[in-house]
Amino acid sequence: MRRLRRSDPQAASTGFASVSRARASEGLSKIRWQLSALFPRDIPPPSSWTGGASGVLILIFRPIHIGDLVEAGGYLGRISDISIFVTTMNTLDNQKIIIPNSMITGDVINNVNGNGTRRVDMMFGISYEDDIAKAQSVLEDVVKAHPQVLKSPEPVIRVHELADSSVNFVCRPWVNTADYWTVYWDVTRQVKENFDRQGISIPFPQQEIHVHQLKAAEQKQAA
Repeated sequence: MRRLRRSDPQAASTGFASVSRARASEGLSKIRWQLSALFPRDIPPPSSWTGGASGVLILIFRPIHIGDLVEAGGYLGRISDISIFVTTMNTLDNQKIIIPNSMITGDVINNVNGNGTRRVDMMFGISYEDDIAKAQSVLEDVVKAHPQVLKSPEPVIRVHELADSSVNFVCRPWVNTADYWTVYWDVTRQVKENFDRQGISIPFPQQEIHVHQLKAAEQKQAA
């Protein structure tokens, strides 16, 4: 009669563990293959699905829209696409920036043209010897003559500060957001040209240095 060999429990458990690991590895490979089919290369893997939640918030609450000029995620640019995981913008010098949505919703969003109108903040300085009333009249005429400056709210033009080398005016007209830079550049140039015609100077920082020379005797005595 043939004697049955008693199996080794340790060997049996080792073999079972090896089979389990092999099956687990095979299962993970199948899962990775399925996920790679579901998520193309340009879409983040499930490990970054927190960005998906941020994308849903952006799509629901609409803090930004395609075409908006936005400062978000440390970049300034015009939004060209919004998806679940990332937002794409083109910078002002036409660089394409792709930002994870988690970076956008996790920080301050500055939507530059989110409102229909904006205030243009400018400052102009004149010399202390110039006529303040005359300078203010020039500024008011330039602003009123510009066709893209809004009548309401009314522009603010006031003496703002007495600086080291100049008397500074603030000039704050309101414009449609799309006209912001046009008005800024036009008014800046026109003010300079009108100041020149009216003899109003735009000073630059100056510093007076007074040198006192001691006489030779005084120098020796001081020594």
